[in-house]
Amino acid sequence: MRVKNTGILSTMLIAGGLGSAPVAAGAQQDVTTGFSRAYQACIIYGETHNTIAIPQSECDARELRAQDARLNTAYKAVVARLSPARKADLRTDERNWILARDHKCAKLPDPDLTTECKINETIKRTAYLRRYK
Repeated sequence: MRVKNTGILSTMLIAGGLGSAPVAAGAQQDVTTGFSRAYQACIIYGETHNTIAIPQSECDARELRAQDARLNTAYKAVVARLSPARKADLRTDERNWILARDHKCAKLPDPDLTTECKINETIKRTAYLRRYK
């Protein structure tokens, strides 16, 4: 399997000036794209070296797990300060969001694009929860 360059992600990473930036270990997050630096390094490494050592699908799977962890942290922070009624509302909203995200992303023709869609939607939802009042 060859590393896929979907264009969308590569353009976002490189346009943000991240293609040549040093990458720190761990799951630090870049504020310009919302993707973790580890993900950026994974994608850029595969494209730069034209290698299958790290298939895009593996980079995507790791990033989805990292973004899901960020989402869960943001969700728990919001829930901790809400009344019981608002907690129930948010829980329902979160479940509906998951269904909507999965439905939207499932329509894409390629599994890598589906996962990238889930990553993007999860990043947006995390930002929403961080602003939640």
